[in-house]
Amino acid sequence: MSRRGVQQESVRWQDRTALVLESFSRPYTKWRGRQPSQFRQNLNQLGPFVNGRYRRYAASCRERTRFPIDWDGVKKRGAVRVPGVLDQGQAREYSDVVGRYLSENPPTESTDLQKLMRIVPCAASLLGEGVTGVFHHPEVASVLHGFFGCHFRIQWLDCYRSFPCEQVSHAWRWHYDNVPCETIKVMLCLTDAGEHRGATRFMSIDDTCAYYEAGYRGRGKERLESLEGFAKLHGLPHRPFHHEAKAGDVLIFQNNALHRAVPPLDGYRDVLTYLVLPNPVPWDKQLQADGYEAIEKKPGGYPQFPENRCMPDRVAA
Repeated sequence: MSRRGVQQESVRWQDRTALVLESFSRPYTKWRGRQPSQFRQNLNQLGPFVNGRYRRYAASCRERTRFPIDWDGVKKRGAVRVPGVLDQGQAREYSDVVGRYLSENPPTESTDLQKLMRIVPCAASLLGEGVTGVFHHPEVASVLHGFFGCHFRIQWLDCYRSFPCEQVSHAWRWHYDNVPCETIKVMLCLTDAGEHRGATRFMSIDDTCAYYEAGYRGRGKERLESLEGFAKLHGLPHRPFHHEAKAGDVLIFQNNALHRAVPPLDGYRDVLTYLVLPNPVPWDKQLQADGYEAIEKKPGGYPQFPENRCMPDRVAA
């Protein structure tokens, strides 16, 4: 067996062992992860095993290359906007391609979710490899380096169009994504996304923790479309905010901060979203090694073991 094969088999064995051990302690880790002190530390309910793996992995990435951490940026505010990352004309060209794809591929059945949004699969294949070019933008890279304190990689990307809709599903109410610490989302707007055109609403990290400690968990059907009543009941500040994004702007946000997607009042909103993780080498070198299929074939979720994409004999620093 080759060196790479031995390495991969060793990783798989370690992963299986870790998952078996976690399964025996799941009742404890679920209880532990729900404690307010743990939420304030991790911004999720995943417990010590998953968060521990992500923290150790991020620390190992910072041992290779370290950037100053920006504690006053997205770590505190929850969401920031980087304007003019992509030329507006290019953004609208991408939006036109999305529109043609959707018209040529109508839904086979009409569901409540499809009335609200349509997902465009394999976005990089459809729109071209330029959709990752936003990460070359110096301000985007600076925000991500400041968040992780190291290099980063694109874990996955997806694309969707949202439509005006009066009845929204629980996925579009106030929630946090419950993903591991040391992850963040990037959103590229292909159309204008201001207050009346589908701007995502956010809460700061401090307010997210305060609502959690007061009992708002944002789970499933318990999710609320408005938190104003909850805030009044518990004496909390009610400070949702949004960014007046234009086509070509990028939003970078902690998806474990409370947030809520909002349908546009008219027209539609097109966005590309990316899940971003720490990495020991620059994102473009990792992408060159992995190929675009790796980031577009299974969007959604998060890897249980974040280091497994980063085999050192495949990616040169």
